[in-house]
Amino acid sequence: MMGTNFHWTAPDVERYDVELVTGHKVSVGLDFDNMDPNFHIGKRSAAGLYCWDCEVTLCPGGESQVHMGRGDEPWPDVCPRCGETHVKEWLTAGAAAVELGFAEPRPGRPSGVRGCSSFSWAQDPDKVRAICGEHLDDEIIADEYGRKMTGRAFLDMVEANCPIQFTRSVGKWFS
Repeated sequence: MMGTNFHWTAPDVERYDVELVTGHKVSVGLDFDNMDPNFHIGKRSAAGLYCWDCEVTLCPGGESQVHMGRGDEPWPDVCPRCGETHVKEWLTAGAAAVELGFAEPRPGRPSGVRGCSSFSWAQDPDKVRAICGEHLDDEIIADEYGRKMTGRAFLDMVEANCPIQFTRSVGKWFS
């Protein structure tokens, strides 16, 4: 599954015991695992077509199946509730283009049938939102490519791009 991992920021040093904005202490160095669930916030992944107006995935198996890779049942390109047709985004916009590095995440929530992302949380989303809310203008989060984000930018990105959210990995190591 293609996607982008997000972490709490830590000083850019070779080895350092640091306290994260969450209050957790981690040792950052050559042997540090950035998938530590005290450091890793979660992963954004392309999740297929979604009707942003009806708030429903077009995945035949529902939200729980968006990453299961079932090729036996084709995805419709029309919303089952409102009949809206898929807006083609190609490689200049949309979730797949973002995860492939061809586009930036959406700045605002779209409408109609378009691609979406899911967000798999490694930490309790309510706690992450609270910390981000306390640090709206501080760069407290970085993605796996080193791009830093303020609390506000992270919250906006999740809201505008990730209508499907999973909490089954909270507290677990995953990538």
